[in-house]
Amino acid sequence: MVKNLTPATRGSGVFPAWSPNAKKISFTSDRAEEGNPDVYTMNADGSGVTRLTTAPGEDRGTSWTSEGARVIFHSSRRRRRPMRAGTAASETS
Repeated sequence: MVKNLTPATRGSGVFPAWSPNAKKISFTSDRAEEGNPDVYTMNADGSGVTRLTTAPGEDRGTSWTSEGARVIFHSSRRRRRPMRAGTAASETS
């Protein structure tokens, strides 16, 4: 059975990645501001959605560090360089 964990309330939910302990999912969405994707996490059942990034620019392409304490993502916040890597802390317990 497939369950949509990011219903189309506003924006999209793309580039999902499971945390190492499978309790959380990180993803990219422009639900807060159309055209400005940010990084989010949520519980594996779709509850507890948390926005991790808020700076102007595109943040996308999430993955987790091996211990699951941080989410790694790409960002276009600096206009001089097209993309750079960033991290954001996430509570995975």
